[in-house]
Amino acid sequence: MPVIDWDSDEERAQRRRVHKASTVHGWVTKMRGTLLGSESTRRRGIREMKEARAIRRYKREHPEAFRNGGTILWIFPRRSTRRGHHHHGHHHHAPSHSHSHSHSHSHSRSHSHHRHHHEHDDRYRERHSGRHPFLHFHHRVRPHHHGVGTFLAGLLFGKRTLKEKGRYLRALARKERHKERHKRRRQRRYEAHDLKRFRSEHGSPWWHR
Repeated sequence: MPVIDWDSDEERAQRRRVHKASTVHGWVTKMRGTLLGSESTRRRGIREMKEARAIRRYKREHPEAFRNGGTILWIFPRRSTRRGHHHHGHHHHAPSHSHSHSHSHSHSRSHSHHRHHHEHDDRYRERHSGRHPFLHFHHRVRPHHHGVGTFLAGLLFGKRTLKEKGRYLRALARKERHKERHKRRRQRRYEAHDLKRFRSEHGSPWWHR
């Protein structure tokens, strides 16, 4: 009968991969600890965010230590891909001229292509800017959940200004929807009055006969 040797908790913990410090992962861990009420998880997230910030600061101050993905291969000079002049002799000038001509032609075409795309993006941005912010889609009135995200952010971060802003946005949306509801009722009343006058003048339409 085969004997199964299960790994202990310590061995599994030793084999567990240690992920690199990340600001996003630390923020998610902090929010999970805040929502679950776990102070240790929240502190672990804050500590990871601090470590990621320190790593970014060190990378900015010592960029030479992180060339080629952070390895030590940057101390070796790169081999040049250019071919020496002694291999070509006197035949080097004509291919060089044709190569430079084709390279400049392709470069000009790519430059004009990118410039066309940039001009198109600028025209699109000018045409559509100012309508509504990113991920805030156009509505006839503000939706009923307008301001809820701001209010929840104030609750999570403990900021009174965000909570007050969320309440104000919700009240504004409620007032706007109430006004729109009265406007639609008035419009339906006018349409019913026009339809009644049309029937009195022209009789009932064929689909009501």
